[in-house]
Amino acid sequence: LLRNGGRERTMDRGYFDDNETQDMLLLRKLSTDIGMFSTVGECEKYSCADASGITKDGKVAIVELKNRYNEIQDFGDMFIESKKVAYLLLEHITKGHIPLYINFFTVDGVTKHAAVWNLLNVTDYRYYARVRTHSRGYQSDEHLERFGLLYSDAWIYEVREDNKFKLLKRGGTKR
Repeated sequence: LLRNGGRERTMDRGYFDDNETQDMLLLRKLSTDIGMFSTVGECEKYSCADASGITKDGKVAIVELKNRYNEIQDFGDMFIESKKVAYLLLEHITKGHIPLYINFFTVDGVTKHAAVWNLLNVTDYRYYARVRTHSRGYQSDEHLERFGLLYSDAWIYEVREDNKFKLLKRGGTKR
């Protein structure tokens, strides 16, 4: 049981563990299909990021992963926790790591798309002071601070008939 603002919430640890395992499998598949990283690793459990990768030119990327259970076009922008943005950008400032936010979109058990944001190239962080979201892991609604990332800033990949991710659209390149 966890306390949140005086309320007790039950956490389904199995749900979170299963999602983290699935997220890593999808990241490895995306990386293999498009040649994103030469090496992919999982971050320590309970750390602020999910994974890291070494790019072909030897740079380190720090990655936050999210598997969404909806179509990619269902929302105008994509939420990311403000503390995740702060952590990923701090990793860039202090260590030079590339801050990536990767969302997979899975409907009826089939992953159809991936959206990859390099947070250094985001043109507009839409700020939402209080957003209601539903946590499947806690089976409750939460009202939390979020940023909204625009799809125009993301590289969008689609899973094609050959079951491989292929680039559909290049995202913004602010830097």
